[in-house]
Amino acid sequence: MVTRRRRRRPPRPLRRTGAVAGWCLLVVATTVVAAGVWTAADALRVRDQLTDAAALVPQLEEQVRAGDLDAVTENVAALRSVSAAAVRTTHAPHWDLFSRLPGVGPDVAAVRTLTDVVAELADGALPRLPDVVAAVSPASLAPVDGRVDVAAVAEQAPHVVAADDSVLRALATLATIDRDGLLPQVTDAADRLEGELTQLRTSTATAARAVRLLPAMLGADGPRQYLLVVQNNAEPRALGGIAGSVVLLRTEDGRVEIVEQRAGNTLTFPTSPLPLEPVETALFGDQVGRYLINATSTPDFPRAAELAASAWRAETGTTVDGVLSVDPVALAAVLGATGPVTTSTGVTLDSDNAAAYLLNQIYLDEPDPAGQDLFFTDAASAVFDALSSGAGDAGGLLTSLVAATDAHRLLLWSSHPVEQEALAGTVLAGELRGDLGGAPVVGVALNDGSGAKVGYYLDVRPTVTVLECRPDGSQRLGVSVALRSDVPDPATLPEYVTGGGVFVPEGMTRTNVLVYAPTAGRVLTAGSDGGETAVLSQSHDGLAVVSQTVDLMPGESRTLEYELLSGPDLRAAPHLRLTPGPRASQGVVEPGCAEETR
Repeated sequence: MVTRRRRRRPPRPLRRTGAVAGWCLLVVATTVVAAGVWTAADALRVRDQLTDAAALVPQLEEQVRAGDLDAVTENVAALRSVSAAAVRTTHAPHWDLFSRLPGVGPDVAAVRTLTDVVAELADGALPRLPDVVAAVSPASLAPVDGRVDVAAVAEQAPHVVAADDSVLRALATLATIDRDGLLPQVTDAADRLEGELTQLRTSTATAARAVRLLPAMLGADGPRQYLLVVQNNAEPRALGGIAGSVVLLRTEDGRVEIVEQRAGNTLTFPTSPLPLEPVETALFGDQVGRYLINATSTPDFPRAAELAASAWRAETGTTVDGVLSVDPVALAAVLGATGPVTTSTGVTLDSDNAAAYLLNQIYLDEPDPAGQDLFFTDAASAVFDALSSGAGDAGGLLTSLVAATDAHRLLLWSSHPVEQEALAGTVLAGELRGDLGGAPVVGVALNDGSGAKVGYYLDVRPTVTVLECRPDGSQRLGVSVALRSDVPDPATLPEYVTGGGVFVPEGMTRTNVLVYAPTAGRVLTAGSDGGETAVLSQSHDGLAVVSQTVDLMPGESRTLEYELLSGPDLRAAPHLRLTPGPRASQGVVEPGCAEETR
């Protein structure tokens, strides 16, 4: 038997194998470095593209507000071009690779998300912005021959709502970016884009709300009736002034007409037609429900509107579809757009004199209350005719109405739940609230107790100061309310202005001052001119509130002082809501807690 030797294989060339492995690693490393350089170059391009996109967003927001359709169309095209280039870049294969690497991965992924947001806008909201412009343009909303074209407004609704939804989705996508640990350049880009989109959404949300609400409210689906409450700031109430007069309006197919006008003091009841909450009786007395003129004593407009609507129903049997509120200061601004009006008695009202005349001079010229009521009816008709005719500058009118809304001088409530839900949270709704977008809201509300028109001469200057920024995001706030009576010699004024000594001595200004703490907050201290003072403490719709009465004779002044604590996570600059008076607000608010307290 022959045994064969097994041939031995030569040893593996370890050196050669190691060289091959080294070359492979070198190739991979070179590829990664090359891809990194490539990605870095891309990142610079994308940075520039996102910067260009972010710069276009505020321009678009301005142009939407101004109704500049040509400029909007041009900038939309530019932004779509920029976004398409950025998306092509960030969705290349090497970006996908680097988004998974430790260290740089989160930054790369965040930049890709930013480009996706811009793409969402380019494909969703931006092509529809011209529809937003058309929907909210003064030309679209201004009446022609006494009628607003509600069909045209309704036609724009799907496009406008889709644009708003797109902006909302973009903001939601931005919120998914975890900014902790990202490069400052990436964080800054995300913050800037989010800020600009938030501003843009104020326009798209307003337009979407308008196209949803306006057609039905203007009678597109059948006639409606609304109660217009004209407040008189010369006799202050928390929302502005007493409900001096009320006007029943009828809308149908875009037309608005006056059905009936009444003096507010003619609607009185032995008991409130609407049951009152114990806190309402404690803060405002049962008069808030028994007398229509006092419905505005609560600083919560939806509740005031319900009280007014129930009073009108109890008196007339008519159920209204909603309640609007306006004051003479807002009417004066409207006259700045429509032009002056002249009453049947020959009095010319314009933007310069309307507020002063309606709140004060009329009582000096016409001492008879019946004559005053006739004048108010006449003036309301003249202003209404100017509005319904479409006279004057439509753009200026829209600007005036927006300014009046921002100053809480124009308010709206709907008795239809779906419509009221759409209004909720807007400035137009006038709700009692203790926070606004991360900012604590301090409320200062005034209710006159003089039974006269001396509130026209009351100077009110509140100041809100941040005393402490706390680790939980709450703020300790100092609030001072300086009041001064500028009532001239009572002997020179009509009895209707001074009150004739019925409730208080002639010329005295009696003011019930209510101060509301922010959400989840409380009132720590309350004082007056450096000393402690007794106050009534309550919880109104979940907000802590204190009330005290201040009596001032002509020339006297007094300063009320409070310390408030807000709830947690309210770090932004405080917001002051003050009862709108006969003149522009003199409130002062200091900046809020810094970001580093987070």
